[in-house]
Amino acid sequence: MINKKIAVGILALASMGLAACGGSTTSNGSGDSGSAGEIAYDSESEMDYSYTGAESISYWCPTTDTAFMEAQVAAFKAANKGFTGTISLLASVGEGDVKTELLKDPEAAADVMCIADDNISPAVTGRALTAIGKTTDSTTKGSVIRKILAHQGSAALSAVSVGTNVYGYPYRNDNGYCLIYDKRIVSDAAAASMEGILAACKTGNATFNYDLGTAWYGASYLWANGCTTSTDTDGKFHASFANDNGVAAALAAQALYTTYGGTNWLFSTDTTKFGVEGTGRVGAVVLWNNYDALKTAVGEANIGVAALPTIKIGDSNKALKSFMGFKAMSIRKAEALTAEKLKLSEAFCSFVTSKDSQKTRLTTLSQGVSDKSLASDAAFNALPFLKALTSMAAAGNTVSQANGACGNFWDPMATFNGYIKAGTLTKDNVLGYLQTMVTAMEKVD
Repeated sequence: MINKKIAVGILALASMGLAACGGSTTSNGSGDSGSAGEIAYDSESEMDYSYTGAESISYWCPTTDTAFMEAQVAAFKAANKGFTGTISLLASVGEGDVKTELLKDPEAAADVMCIADDNISPAVTGRALTAIGKTTDSTTKGSVIRKILAHQGSAALSAVSVGTNVYGYPYRNDNGYCLIYDKRIVSDAAAASMEGILAACKTGNATFNYDLGTAWYGASYLWANGCTTSTDTDGKFHASFANDNGVAAALAAQALYTTYGGTNWLFSTDTTKFGVEGTGRVGAVVLWNNYDALKTAVGEANIGVAALPTIKIGDSNKALKSFMGFKAMSIRKAEALTAEKLKLSEAFCSFVTSKDSQKTRLTTLSQGVSDKSLASDAAFNALPFLKALTSMAAAGNTVSQANGACGNFWDPMATFNGYIKAGTLTKDNVLGYLQTMVTAMEKVD
């Protein structure tokens, strides 16, 4: 599931921030600008996950990962014969829901948890996560932070950092979206552009489900025309939407919706009619990974997966951009977290996010992972969705979710796109609507 408020070794993401929207070391919204530079992958060995003792800990993970985590617990015990305690599932909690559940009562939370990168800063602000080191430790041979940097890159390290403190062990980097289409309706050539997709869907009595009404997808066309979202070094969120680029992008999107909206372009992610014959079938959709189910619906020969299409703004074709986010293992900060529990928690988090564990995640769950060495793995290259996200990141067409959004981003973005759907925007009023959206986004609670 997406987290509205998810590519292997992609280094095109930015760091995150603190305060209203997170704590950052940079204000770049879509490039890698972490405080720590890249170092060679083989310069460090795997992180140490050895543990001997009888302490016990609990964990949170999403329902989709339950079986995987149970197997990881068994593997951790097998690798640590001197460990006689327990590691148990406390509750099934989605990575994007962790900050809400954790802040209700850190003392009642699991000791370790799977967490989305944009949940880390609010949890830190609520004094509910334990730092595992500092970004400055990246220069220290043998440190956990240097090993994270060596294996996963500066973007991954930045995504789990708040200021100079590091709060997680990254393991996954696929929280983004791309284009999935039925080749019987939308050809590969038509799939390259919004205009081509919509024309093909009109001819085929089909729909293009691209949900600008859900804010997670909602800024794609604005980013395409050079607008940015970012968090500065003081933690303040910025959105450069209220300018000529934003005006041109918004009017272009509304013009397309005026021509095709409601019939061929739907603000929806519904795929129930993907592969279903008859008028109203889904010809293409912008979506997070639902590749396997959609392939089953139309057959492998008819499924297409590609980077997001272009949209024509003025005289130029501009590539739509996607959010991209990391997932990590983090450790709670609570009175009950003793030194021995912390030691076991660190060892287990290191194990679950190791290269071998990430490879198992890739092959058993078909999920993107963040270890750089797996970028050329056959299992990765067999997953078209991940390849599409990687190609977008390599082209600079992804935006860090940790740095490129904040708590006040979502509702104003969805509201603004409602004006596109309603046909409200004009050359005379669009800048005002954009400024109202930006003011609401940049508000410090």
